[in-house]
Amino acid sequence: MAVPRWFFNSFLLVQRNIQVITTTQGWHRPLDYGLYRLFPHGVRLISSNYPLQAEGRDRLVFQRTDFWPTEEWHFAWEVQ
Repeated sequence: MAVPRWFFNSFLLVQRNIQVITTTQGWHRPLDYGLYRLFPHGVRLISSNYPLQAEGRDRLVFQRTDFWPTEEWHFAWEVQ
């Protein structure tokens, strides 16, 4: 089975972001597995609509199986 992997980096000047993840709806089936990582270097996360867990010193993550996202990933931070 092929496993697609996407890596996306962005350097933002604003203190909030919306990561589009609902495009999977067009596939007409859920993702077998989704892993989403956030690397908040030099900032403190203040909100995320998906619960995040620490993974390492400076990395936050959420993961799902049979994931069919119905909303985008919204998160915000403040500069430390």
